[in-house]
Amino acid sequence: RALMMRGLRHCPTSHRLWQEYFSLEVMHAARLKARREALGLQTPTGGEESQGGEGEAKVAAQQAVMAGAVAKIVFQKAKEAVPGELAFQVAFLASLEPFQGP
Repeated sequence: RALMMRGLRHCPTSHRLWQEYFSLEVMHAARLKARREALGLQTPTGGEESQGGEGEAKVAAQQAVMAGAVAKIVFQKAKEAVPGELAFQVAFLASLEPFQGP
């Protein structure tokens, strides 16, 4: 993640870097979900796992990451960095194909 961000600081309009960074974040969210399922853990709901405000904030952050919030932010920033290129924005959809359910 840090390497991708460094690359984007040096080449902020690189289509390839933005798309790879987006794919990385989508893959990370998918792996977190799969790991929790493999371990038999439920999606955090804030019940037993939370201890006060800090625990609830942690649970909310975990849910957001697994829902793809970071990938959404990357997409928004990519649109800001490379405005007006519809083909560039549509290319992000190709990154989602491996993660589509049957």
